[in-house]
Amino acid sequence: MYDLKELVEQTPLDRLIYLYRATLHRALCDALGILDQTEKVKKNFIEDAQKYIGSPDFYEVCFLARSNPIEIINLYEKLKKENIKTRKSIAKRLQTN
Repeated sequence: MYDLKELVEQTPLDRLIYLYRATLHRALCDALGILDQTEKVKKNFIEDAQKYIGSPDFYEVCFLARSNPIEIINLYEKLKKENIKTRKSIAKRLQTN
């Protein structure tokens, strides 16, 4: 993740790309159940995020984030098979890139 000073010094386009990538990261984490919410709230977040992955909006955000949607979908499918501890570890590493 960028610190605030680094983010402010970026071009407006770079800041938008960062925003869209953060949106994709959050959606991926939500779809994989990496949440600190109550179980009822968590279930709704997970279901909504799972529907979002692969949706037309998802593809548009990938385009805006200059990210490959197929790679993200493949990563999601792979991570779904992992346990929650592994998911959290990988999500943390993705967030810092």
